[in-house]
Amino acid sequence: MVHVRRQSVLGSIFAIVGVGFGFLNSGFLQPKLLTTEEIGLLRYFISLSGVVASLASLGMPPVLVKYLPLSKTEGYEEKLHRLFAIFLGIGIPLGLVCLSIYLNYFQDKLDPTWFSYVYEFYILVCLISTSVAWLDVHGLISKSIFARDVVIKVGFVTVLVGLYFFGFSFQTFLYFIEAVYAAGVVILIYTIFSKNIGLKLRVVNRASEFPLKAILSLAGFSIISNSLNFLKREIDILMVADLIDFSATGIYAIMMFFAVLVEIPGRGLNAIAPIRFGQLWAKNDMRGLNTLYHKTSQNQLIISGLVYIALLCVMPVAFEIMPNGETYSAGYMVVVWLGLAHFTQLSFGDSGRILYYSEKYRYNFYFTSLMLVLVISLNWLLIPKYGLNGAGFATFLSQLILNIIRWVFLKENFNLQPFNKDTLKGFVLFSLSVIYALLIQYLVKFESTFLKSVIALLPIIICYYLVIRYTNNAPDLKDRLNTYYNKVREILT
Repeated sequence: MVHVRRQSVLGSIFAIVGVGFGFLNSGFLQPKLLTTEEIGLLRYFISLSGVVASLASLGMPPVLVKYLPLSKTEGYEEKLHRLFAIFLGIGIPLGLVCLSIYLNYFQDKLDPTWFSYVYEFYILVCLISTSVAWLDVHGLISKSIFARDVVIKVGFVTVLVGLYFFGFSFQTFLYFIEAVYAAGVVILIYTIFSKNIGLKLRVVNRASEFPLKAILSLAGFSIISNSLNFLKREIDILMVADLIDFSATGIYAIMMFFAVLVEIPGRGLNAIAPIRFGQLWAKNDMRGLNTLYHKTSQNQLIISGLVYIALLCVMPVAFEIMPNGETYSAGYMVVVWLGLAHFTQLSFGDSGRILYYSEKYRYNFYFTSLMLVLVISLNWLLIPKYGLNGAGFATFLSQLILNIIRWVFLKENFNLQPFNKDTLKGFVLFSLSVIYALLIQYLVKFESTFLKSVIALLPIIICYYLVIRYTNNAPDLKDRLNTYYNKVREILT
């Protein structure tokens, strides 16, 4: 548990540092130096590459998470690693073929002159996602988050600063961004080899039974399920580009950055939790599963809720600071809906991953498929009528329905429950705070947007502090807060 806590804390620190550079990137430099269409094109390249890269993994990351702990004790770790390498060699070329077919026959918005950039981004994203998966399953979560959330984002900012001073073309800008991704790949691969992560394996028993059939079964479902999960996250970008244009995609992409801030405080925990879920399922430790399930829900309900409310309060100020903020301010409700979707996902706990590593993992595929059908249908209905706001609401509603279904399923089949009476109190606090924040934003008239945001946010922060400090709604957060409080008191006395 000490290792889990350390990786979680380091991961959260790196993620927060990444947020700072991410804001400089998406909240200031990109809106200042790139047109909305150029931002939309870049985001489209990355989103499309990521969706196909998730297919190219051939479902192996979840297989490693579930079977690596068993392989070390039962003696087939070497075979499992070899299978991972084989799948990687097959998956990346296969993904490249699928990407080529899609670009040439199933889309009509992207000019063929841009295709080479999509292919290049795809290869880089594949290498990054593979390296990250390898580090994550071996417990080095902070290393992968450092490369992903710090190195790449710092690189983005550096390239944008270079664009500001030297004014090179958008095509040259894309080549520099690819170089940033390549640097992330180099750092991840260097970490793997320098720390000898999974490269020299101790053979416990060469004659041990290798559960190939079960592994292939899980991998088969994971191929589709992983792709559906990634497509679920990126379908907004792809459909906004298809149903509106790349300029609208650029605005939506910037709003997505702000909305994703809701999940940042829990990113370190979210990265390490799947490893723990896999280990607990391997031991059939239902009590441990239920405890971890509840804690991921309880802590994230409070923290992500507070971050979401803060976001609602400060976004008007952000639009005033941002270059061309008047253009992006039309996306305020997109932040509202997408942020609420992230809050919904976090407050229900990590139900998706719990189900993913159970013997009923197939149902995760069914539920995700249902959500994808739902979000695509809602986007087709709402985007033409409500534009970007329709896309944001479609994502929120689909996410809410998916989490309710998984919550009921886990309760009925495994008696796993993330909620209790304290959870209800947390939801009430969150709901009242959101209502108060929106009322201040829309009803109270102040010339100073900053002053309005302070009036909206300060009472909410005080309420959350009192709830964490003097109730048991979030015991882990209360203990952490008390620790900091005692350290400060020791320093002052």
